[in-house]
Amino acid sequence: RYEMAQIVAKAMAKSDKATAEQKAMINKLSAEFSSELNNLGVRVGALEQKVSNIKFTGELLIGYERVENKRAGSSDEFYNRQRIHMTAPVTDKITYNARLQAGSSKFGEGTSTANFTRNFVTVKDFLGVQETYLGRQPLAVGRYLALADTEYNDGIAMKHNFGKTTVNLYHVQANVKTSTTADDDGKVTTAYDKSQVTGVNVNFAATKSLDFNVGYFGAQSNQTISENLKFYNGGFSYAFGNGFSMVGDYVKSNANADNKAYAAQLVYNWKSGKRQMGFYGWERMVNPAVAHDQAVSFSYFNVETNSLPGYGNSNFTAFGEVKGKNTFTTDVKGYMFAYTNVFAKNVVLSTYYIDAKKVSDTSKTDKKIVAELEFLF
Repeated sequence: RYEMAQIVAKAMAKSDKATAEQKAMINKLSAEFSSELNNLGVRVGALEQKVSNIKFTGELLIGYERVENKRAGSSDEFYNRQRIHMTAPVTDKITYNARLQAGSSKFGEGTSTANFTRNFVTVKDFLGVQETYLGRQPLAVGRYLALADTEYNDGIAMKHNFGKTTVNLYHVQANVKTSTTADDDGKVTTAYDKSQVTGVNVNFAATKSLDFNVGYFGAQSNQTISENLKFYNGGFSYAFGNGFSMVGDYVKSNANADNKAYAAQLVYNWKSGKRQMGFYGWERMVNPAVAHDQAVSFSYFNVETNSLPGYGNSNFTAFGEVKGKNTFTTDVKGYMFAYTNVFAKNVVLSTYYIDAKKVSDTSKTDKKIVAELEFLF
């Protein structure tokens, strides 16, 4: 092993001339022979300074969606989305996080603009708080009915654990997507409506099988709510065992009418037995690292007009005729069946069917079938 360590030490000394693949191999060998290298007086950390400390991961999603309703008939489309995730340590307590995204664009529309939809730092042990997030970040708390927005939330959030209790605080400028247009050259432009969202969420792990949370937040008026409102939220996650788990969530605002939203989801994962902590749509039902991991779920949701601020689970929002020509995503109820299969490690097929109605006018109905194939790398 010492002879091999000497060879690795020589490779480390010339790592600046190595290719990316060679650097990765040298890094692995230096970790394997770290004890011998230390005894030889070679610092493994010296290699880490020469090799880029930015870690890249990515996603490619190819999807198909078909929407059907009685009055407008049906429409279908293929679409794609690309994401590149970046993380890099700044210090031992500060980490930089970013996500570069292009899409979702329909097939035949040409190229879409790539943007940094996430761009923030994570700071550990700042002012006694375990984790602080500064910058453009995802906004998701509770069981992800009320708040589950993946991007363009600029501000500050904090998380701290007190034994079995986790507290989240957040103050961000959130964004509601209002429209997406494409010019003659295929360039896609998305418009957003901004509003301040400030709140707190407390999660308590009562047992190994049961978690529940309560939360409060305020949101300014936007395309979904016509006035500044306060929201109160309570939810739970329960594992029955043998791969069965259930998630429930309830939200109520201080609007005078049509102010309640609730949803429940039953999940069965018969391969890895993964427990569902929040709603599918934000949280996966499977582990992409486990080949042939599979799960099914059934969900019911009821979202009144003034019950959510517009940053919630995308699967529980209006579409088609129920949504109409405006940008409102509430005033919808229905159910969803979903199935996910990890065909091979990091290759995930997701399919789901949604049957939705307008809460205030049940004659308006929509059905949606979605199939998505993801490649994670």
